[in-house]
Amino acid sequence: MHTERQRFEETKASLNHELELQRQALETVCSERDKQRKELLEKIEYVQNSEKKQVAALELTSKLNLKLQADLDALRDSYAKKAKDETELTELVNELYAKLQHASQFYYELEKKYPELIEEQRG
Repeated sequence: MHTERQRFEETKASLNHELELQRQALETVCSERDKQRKELLEKIEYVQNSEKKQVAALELTSKLNLKLQADLDALRDSYAKKAKDETELTELVNELYAKLQHASQFYYELEKKYPELIEEQRG
């Protein structure tokens, strides 16, 4: 009986030792997994923060693009008005030039026909 008891104690000790080794291995695996989990959580947080920054940058870029488009549209309208005004002024100057030439020609003919009118004005 003593031998049986001794064998039982030896088996028990062997099983306890094996169980302890397995427990230590599991603790090591758990520790590694926990470390990996923490690293992944940090990466997730970093990616989420990065995504938030990118979204904010995109929103700002979109707002700036809308403002630039509005400014560009206003400048186009302004330029079109200025171009129209320039065309109208050019046409007016051309009309006035033609009328002044006609008036000049008329005055020259009057001078030739009635020189006394010109002398009265000067004198």
